[in-house]
Amino acid sequence: MGRVSTSVIAQARRRQLVEAAIEVIDEVGVGAASLVQISRRAGVSRGVINYHVAGRAPLFEAVVEHVYALGREVVAPDTESAATATAAIAAMIHGSIAFYTRYPREMRVLSALFVSDDPDSPNRSGHREHADEIERVAAIVERGHAGGEFRAVDGRLAAAMLRAALDEALARITADVDTTGLGAEIEAAMRALLGADHL
Repeated sequence: MGRVSTSVIAQARRRQLVEAAIEVIDEVGVGAASLVQISRRAGVSRGVINYHVAGRAPLFEAVVEHVYALGREVVAPDTESAATATAAIAAMIHGSIAFYTRYPREMRVLSALFVSDDPDSPNRSGHREHADEIERVAAIVERGHAGGEFRAVDGRLAAAMLRAALDEALARITADVDTTGLGAEIEAAMRALLGADHL
């Protein structure tokens, strides 16, 4: 029982540190987000950060994992339960846009981390979360082709193109640009790419 309680407390502390890091990065940028500032925001000593996440780079990595986990909570249920590959792609598009709209701060921070040249900041191109996302979309595209929903198309290429479209959607959402109809535009583009009769 004691070990379970300790684990729950550790998870809560880690979540607290991640949320403090998100707030600080969003306010001052990746380069200026020091462990001292983050510990102050969390109301703990710097030693607490080192105990739970072992430094700045692991804390930034924890932020990335946290944001991707939030995204899966929003996007995965409808995508994974979709009866067809066509419906799964549509669910991913709408779910992603809903996620960006619901968590703009987290997405701003994730984007900032991925484009930063700070030595402690992770790189998206080689990140396992990003790679896993591309593979999941590619698998949906390949399933759609096997089932006769889509034409023959490179699944990873289609996934990369969808990712680029969703990146543009994110940029517009975080810039507070009107995104009315954006989901429909991305659906139309994917329909043309995949050769689907409908999305």
